[in-house]
Amino acid sequence: MKKILLLSAIFIFLTGCEEEPPVLPGLKFSSITVVSEPAGAEVFFNNRPTGKFTPTILDGLEPGFYKIDLKLSKYIDTTFYTVVARDQQDTMLLDLRENPADWWQNWNSSNSPLPMNTINKILIDGSDNKWLATNGKGLVKFNGENWVTYDRSNSGIPDNYVNDFVFDSKGRIWVATTEGFSRFDGSSWVSYDISNSNLPENFINGLDVDKLGNVWIATYSQGLVKFDGTSFHVYNTGNSGLPTNRLNAVKADNNGNVYIGTNGEGLVMYAPAKNEWFIFNSVNSNIPGINVKRIVTDRQNNFWVGYTGTTGAVGVSMFNRKYFTNYTPFNSGFTGSLVTGIAIAPDDKVWVSTADAGVLYLNGGKWKKYNTANSGIKDNSALSIAIDRNNNKWIGAGGLNLYIGGK
Repeated sequence: MKKILLLSAIFIFLTGCEEEPPVLPGLKFSSITVVSEPAGAEVFFNNRPTGKFTPTILDGLEPGFYKIDLKLSKYIDTTFYTVVARDQQDTMLLDLRENPADWWQNWNSSNSPLPMNTINKILIDGSDNKWLATNGKGLVKFNGENWVTYDRSNSGIPDNYVNDFVFDSKGRIWVATTEGFSRFDGSSWVSYDISNSNLPENFINGLDVDKLGNVWIATYSQGLVKFDGTSFHVYNTGNSGLPTNRLNAVKADNNGNVYIGTNGEGLVMYAPAKNEWFIFNSVNSNIPGINVKRIVTDRQNNFWVGYTGTTGAVGVSMFNRKYFTNYTPFNSGFTGSLVTGIAIAPDDKVWVSTADAGVLYLNGGKWKKYNTANSGIKDNSALSIAIDRNNNKWIGAGGLNLYIGGK
C-alpha cells in the first residue's frame, strides 16, 4: 500500500514532548520519504539524529507511532508525529516556516527617522537608494543608513501627500501629489499646478514618462494630460475616446502607447501615433474588474494590472495585448480586497501588495502569502512593494519592511 500525505497543509506542530514513542512489533517493514521545502533539513527520528537530510528515506520501520523532527538554519524547527502501518510507504511533504528574525527587517517612525509609517509607493534608483512616497510627510530617500525627507518645509514639492512618482531617462524624479506635480533633478524643484499652468486640476493619482520624454498624467476627475515639457494637452470624455474622466493610473509602453487605468470603465489603451483609443472592460474582454488600480510591465512587455469590480471581483491580470490571464480568489487562491502594488522580480516572479492581506507572490499559478501570522511583515495593510537588483523585497506596511527571502 502506498499513500502520500500532503502535510504542508495538515501536519501539526508540537513542541516540548521528549518522551520516546512506543514501537509496536510487526512482521513487515515500512518506509517514510521525507521531503521539505526548502531541502537540506536535518532529520531527527524519535529524538535521535539520523545523519540524513531532506529529501531522504527512513526505511526499515516496524509498525508504530513515530516522532520526526526537521531542523534547518534560519527556519523554525518542525515536529510531526505519524503512525506507520505494516508494509507501508508514505511520503511527507513539508513547508518549513522561516524564522522572521533572520529574514525580515523593519523600520518605522519609532525606531528610525522615517517620518511616517504609511508609504504609498517605493522605487529604487540606479544607486540602490530607496525612495518612499508617504501619505502626508513628503518624499523620503533612504540609502540603507541615512534618511532624507523632502517636504513642503524644505523643498519645492507641491504637497506632502505623494500619490505616485517615477524616474525619467535622465534620472529626474516626477512627483504626483494632491496639489499638482513636480520635477526634481536632485538639487532643484519645478512644480506645476492650476495656478501656473494649463493643468486642469491639482489632484493627480498617477503619472509616467514615455520614451520621448512626455509626461502622462492621470487626474482624479479631469481626464488624461500630456505634458511635453512646455505645453499641456488634456484628453477627456468630450474630446477623446476616454470613457470616463476619473483615472487611477497610467503607464506608457515601449511602443509609444499609453495604458490608462480608469475608475469604473476598465483599462484603456491610447495609441498617439494613430490617435486611436481601445477600451477593455468586462463587457468586451475577459478582464473581470472595471476599476484598474495598478499597472506595471514585465520584461516581455506584458502588462500586469490590479483591479476591483462592482460585484466584488478582485485580483491581478496579465494582459498580452490580446487577452487577459486572470488570477482571482476562485482560480488561484488570491486574497485581499484591494491591490495596492505590483512588482516584477529579476526572476520574473510577480509580487503583489494588498490593502488587507499582506503580500503575495505568484508561484506555479498559485499565490504564496506573507502576512503577520506567518512572516515578519509588520502590518497586513501593505500599500507598496519594490524589488531591488539582489531580489530583496521592500514593502510599505506599518513602516518600511525588508524581506530577503522568496528567491
